[in-house]
Amino acid sequence: MTEEGREFTWEDFGASPEMRHALVDSATFVHLFSTAMITDARSDPRPFLQLGAAIMLDKPIVLMVDRSDEPRIPEHLRRVADRIIFYDHPADPAAVAALAEAIKSLFPED
Repeated sequence: MTEEGREFTWEDFGASPEMRHALVDSATFVHLFSTAMITDARSDPRPFLQLGAAIMLDKPIVLMVDRSDEPRIPEHLRRVADRIIFYDHPADPAAVAALAEAIKSLFPED
């Protein structure tokens, strides 16, 4: 992307080289949704960059969402998500198992 002849890099938008490589090399994108992303969208550009990159790289997208945030998920985000997992706590064994199952379901064995 350019602006007045200036080339932008991933780093200009807060993405480290490690983040860029992880996004490009991953088979799927797991996104921990937070309402802060939509209520304070100017605070950190990385979630937007990561999600946009996942869409443009055609990665399957799995959202992890706190149950209390379910009504706040933007409709367009719901549509691009391949799977949505609701949790009470992200480290809860049931949430971890649901995440593993969701990822497995995106890549069925032949």
